[in-house]
Amino acid sequence: MATTKSSGKIVDLDSALAAVKDGMTLGIGGWIFHGQPMALVRGLIRRGVRDLTLVPAPGSVAPDMLIGAGCVKETGCVFISFEHLGLAPNFRRAAQSGAVRCWRWTAPASPAACAPAPATCPTD
Repeated sequence: MATTKSSGKIVDLDSALAAVKDGMTLGIGGWIFHGQPMALVRGLIRRGVRDLTLVPAPGSVAPDMLIGAGCVKETGCVFISFEHLGLAPNFRRAAQSGAVRCWRWTAPASPAACAPAPATCPTD
């Protein structure tokens, strides 16, 4: 039986939180209501991280909480929604008021936003 070696890319929550600084671009995963990184989101809110450029997978409560807590200055997203319950309320208010700059992307464009700068393409 073959054994696999850990890549060392999995870190504990405190290490992940410590890596996120004000003004960073942050991609978060999950899919709408499933697999949202809630422990990370609550930790970032508690730390008071600000001015994030948020690149969520099609999201719901996680990006909405970060936006509502004032952690996000801009977001590129396919959508941030509570599906049949409507748009995520914090996202909607922030997008309509201009408090958070929003780019609308297609699903394939989202990974490009997290690519190294020379590989990215304009989103505006």
